[in-house]
Order: sequence, then structure tokens, then C-alpha cells
Amino acid sequence: MSFIVSDVKALVILQQTVETRKLVSSVHVHIVNHCTGAVKCVHCRGAHPSSSSKCAAFIKRHEILTEQHTECNNFSTPAATSCGELHIDVILLQEIWQPPEGLFTIRNFSAPLTKIRTGKVGGGVAIVAHKHVRSVHLIEYEVDGLEAVWAEVGCGKVRTVVGSIYIPPGNIAALELLDDVISRILQNHSKLAIYMDANARNAIWDNSYIGISQSRHSIKMGSKLEQIIDKHELLVHNNGAATYFSGDSATAQDVTITTGLTHYGNIDWTILDDDLRTPHEGIMHEVGAELNEFRKEVINWRSFDWARYREITATALKDIIEHTHTHTPV
Repeated sequence: MSFIVSDVKALVILQQTVETRKLVSSVHVHIVNHCTGAVKCVHCRGAHPSSSSKCAAFIKRHEILTEQHTECNNFSTPAATSCGELHIDVILLQEIWQPPEGLFTIRNFSAPLTKIRTGKVGGGVAIVAHKHVRSVHLIEYEVDGLEAVWAEVGCGKVRTVVGSIYIPPGNIAALELLDDVISRILQNHSKLAIYMDANARNAIWDNSYIGISQSRHSIKMGSKLEQIIDKHELLVHNNGAATYFSGDSATAQDVTITTGLTHYGNIDWTILDDDLRTPHEGIMHEVGAELNEFRKEVINWRSFDWARYREITATALKDIIEHTHTHTPV
């Protein structure tokens, strides 16, 4: 079973697109129905109504909004393409913000299981399973104050509980809630995989951790998460590589932790090379992946035919010497 982890900053554009369209619409109504002065476009200051289809500024804005809406309606085209090419079974997303209902769709995938932040913008998480994956929403593990969505998924021989989690920067209370939820899950399930934007740094999963001031919130968050990992005997799959890039900063704040999955065989954790148009790198996690087999010839020196070896090498060396003498310049 293969998982891909990412965030969906593209959906922010979708939200802005909807709000902008409402704003433009209200401006048009105001200009047409209430103004008694000379007609003047609010977009380009030309002598025509703002709703005129001939306004160059309006045409350009409409083209941009249409392009953004199309891209977001198809769940960030690069990410969707990568999921199809890599044969992803489950997608786990963080920071999906507040996508309008019905517009968050991915071809060949079931409707997303989401937990949306209320009261303010930002955050939000989702789990999206391919249609061939068995998926059950475990809503009983969702709690206030923790942006996490849980599901039990099954594909082939692999069956596990998965969680997509977003921890806001410096929110130790959210990590404490996560600790309690993990305890409850492991009382009823032996296999668990957590994919999270933890906003936490620790030497266990972040190679750039060394030399960072220990007073930073991200370091304190990393220490708390390490305590949770130790307490529940969880396995960290990160290899130390950076998963988030912003300017000159490169950190590994996206953490993958599991328990019980080694039972299914080989586990592979990699960062995707694909550009998903987000500062977070896409992460691919394969459970039960097949190893590439290769044959290696091993010589049994005890039964080696040395007589035959001397015969072959003697002939080869003789040919080399004769060739050398024949082609040696005088």
C-alpha cells in the first residue's frame, strides 16, 4: 500500500477566487443600479461599465480566476498527476484550509474525509482513499483542539489505522491531545500510521537540527513529540532530509511515525521529486513494498577448478604476449 503526504496551498487560491468573484459582483451591482454620474470602469478607469465584456482589465482578471478555479477544482493538477502516475492508494493532506463543499475532488478517489478548522482561516486536514481501498472514517477519535482526521484503511494484505494531522506552531496543548488519542487508538488497534505537519524539530528526524537555539518553539515541540514517540514505542520513518523550504530555511517538520507495520514487510519512505507547487515536499510511504531481486554469483573457492583456470589463463596470457610483440613498433 502506498501513501502520499502533502499540503494543499492551492486550495487557498480557490477560496480567494470565490471571495473575489463575490466582490466583483457587488461592485457591478453598485455601478449599474446606484450611480447617476458619468459611467466609469472601476478596473481600468475607462468610459464603460465595469461589467463590460470589452474591458481589458476585466477580461484578464476573468481569465486568471478561471484558470485558478480549474486548477483547484482538480486538486492542484501537479499533485493529482503525481498520484496517478505513482499509483497512490491513500492521500493524506494537511493545511487544506476551508475548501468549498463539492469542489475538493480527485479523479478515481473517494470523497475526502476532512476536519476543517472553525473560527479562523488556515489549518484543516484530509484523508483521501482510492476507490479500490476499503476506508472507514473513525470519527470517534476526533477531539476538539486537535486538527486530526482518522480512518481505518485496507488494501491487499495491508490494513491499518491512518491519521492526517496538523499541529500549529508552538501548540503544545495539541500534542498533549494527540498523546491521549494515540493511547485510545492503540487500546483497540495494533497498527497505526501517523502523517503529520508537526511544526516540530528534533535530531531524530531533522538533520538540520544541530546548532539551533534550544529556546525555539519548534525545538520544544520536537522534545514533546519525542516523548510521545518513546512512550508509545513508535517508529520514525524520516531519513533526516528537509521536507519544508522557505527562503534560505530548510527543515524537516513533517513527520511520519508508525507502529505494527513492519509485519507487512519492507517499508520505504521517500521524498518526491515532483513539484507540487507548495513549500512542503511530497512524501511517499510504501508499506509492504516489493524489493528488487538480483542474482549475485558467488565462487566456491574450495571446489574451484584450478587446473582449468591455469589452462585458460596460460592461453590468454600467451595471446596477449604475441599480440604485444607483433604490434610493438621498431
